[in-house]
Amino acid sequence: MTIHRFEIYGEPVDFVDCREVAKGFASILRGWEVSEVPHDPAIPAYVTFCRAGGIYDWNTPWLKGRNRRDDNPSLDLMEAVCDFHYEFIDWFTDRNPAHFCVHMAAVEFGGKAVLFPAIQKAGKSTLALHCVQSGFRLLGDDVVAIDGGTSEAIALGLLPRMRLPLHPSFGPGFVDFIGRQAGLSDKRWRYVSLIEGQIAPYGERFPIGGVVILDRRKGMKASISHAPDSAALKALIDRNFGALGDPGRIFDCFRTLVRAADCRVLAYSDPEEAVALLAKTFGDASNPAREREHASA
Repeated sequence: MTIHRFEIYGEPVDFVDCREVAKGFASILRGWEVSEVPHDPAIPAYVTFCRAGGIYDWNTPWLKGRNRRDDNPSLDLMEAVCDFHYEFIDWFTDRNPAHFCVHMAAVEFGGKAVLFPAIQKAGKSTLALHCVQSGFRLLGDDVVAIDGGTSEAIALGLLPRMRLPLHPSFGPGFVDFIGRQAGLSDKRWRYVSLIEGQIAPYGERFPIGGVVILDRRKGMKASISHAPDSAALKALIDRNFGALGDPGRIFDCFRTLVRAADCRVLAYSDPEEAVALLAKTFGDASNPAREREHASA
């Protein structure tokens, strides 16, 4: 048995006979401190991964009830890395009890974060990556943190994922973009390996400029309209899964946030049309030539 210990943002993490999981997880992080260190059995690991019997197993003894489910084992590297992905979101919520974690995507427009709360089948990740293709910077495609004191958005530095196969409605330019920046993948999912300038690193903070409720419908011509603060407030509170113990603080934080933000409803079918409307509403990319430069590199 070989144990490889890594420190990931100061947390000891052990990989037993599965160093490939450490390398895979490091590949999806942006702005995190990751280093290999000697294994010290006197210091318990935050989480331990091991490979045995053809599956990747893991456990987190510090947090009850978060061990791998026996009915859904990780059979390949991608599944193991995805497990780890969610473990470190839980780590962030545990280590930062004053912050909220919200199921949403967020993109930087004009130096501010525009939030897209997760609504089923609304295409938040697809839309966010179309924004990146057009030169905007991603904060996150699935989870973004909110500072409960300052109401700033905080990037978690985790690469976005796309479901495979890609939808046949995607344009050739977008398909090429996703293909050129393919990261760790399996038959169902692909991490999109964004680089500096395309994704905000872990811990970078942004004032919040907008909250956009997505309404994706087939054949819908893209349009953007004002949304009532109450709708934006409900969308954020419903999708918060961090710092749940103080409902009054949750309400006050998100009410302050939406009152200061430009709250909108974006109805769309074509993501490229939607990105054009978002840019017109919230500001153009700071470097619109970025994607062209990447394409020629």
